[in-house]
Amino acid sequence: PSLSNSVNVNKVGDQWYFNLSGTYNIFQDERTRLQGFVVINNLFDKNPPWEIGTGAGTNGQFYDTIGRTYQAGLRFKF
Repeated sequence: PSLSNSVNVNKVGDQWYFNLSGTYNIFQDERTRLQGFVVINNLFDKNPPWEIGTGAGTNGQFYDTIGRTYQAGLRFKF
């Protein structure tokens, strides 16, 4: 750590991502249920912070590197 070309910074900056999700029960009785759902991750499509020395520009272990994603589907319980 005391060498001039050594990196001794052990910090990861904060990053806020906003996700949105919702569900709707289409049909439900005592035994069965049909439910629709929608999910949007990284709603505002925020880019991760740039980090020098990672090769890719950011650290994928700590930040969202994909961007905005969508999911939708149905859940069925019987």
